[in-house]
Amino acid sequence: MNLSTVNYMICQEIQLYTTKWSETYIFYCENLYPPQKNKIYFEQMMVKIQGEEYYTYPDVFITNHPAELENKYIKQFPVLIIEVLGNSTRKYDTIDKFIQYQKMETLEYYLLAEPEFTYVNCFSKDDRGAWQSAIYNKPEDAVPLTILAVNLPLQEIYNLNID
Repeated sequence: MNLSTVNYMICQEIQLYTTKWSETYIFYCENLYPPQKNKIYFEQMMVKIQGEEYYTYPDVFITNHPAELENKYIKQFPVLIIEVLGNSTRKYDTIDKFIQYQKMETLEYYLLAEPEFTYVNCFSKDDRGAWQSAIYNKPEDAVPLTILAVNLPLQEIYNLNID
């Protein structure tokens, strides 16, 4: 899977939620991926917090851990999790889930995207394992996901025209 494909698919999946496209798009996205090291999953796949009985269904996540092949229904080692905020899930996504997600050793990025306006909050782990937050809200901004060697341009996520 080349980097532009990963970048495009992540942006398109976030766009799916921000523009409320039909669920058939999820099927389309899943079928674009041949088996590769990085696997991108959408809202139907369950994530379990290692060592706990806490399960959740992130909107989008990427994993590349070899142990993920052992269970086709539950994943435990995401590198990136993306949640698109909604009125009914905002507190749960920003507080409750993030508290649990911070326990995951493999998680490097947690992105929260607003569906109604251009705003992405990217939480990322630094070299010491501490979580840092960066806000991206300008159309020309791109969210850097260095470990995945991908930048997510907001203009693609939000389908913006920059002239």
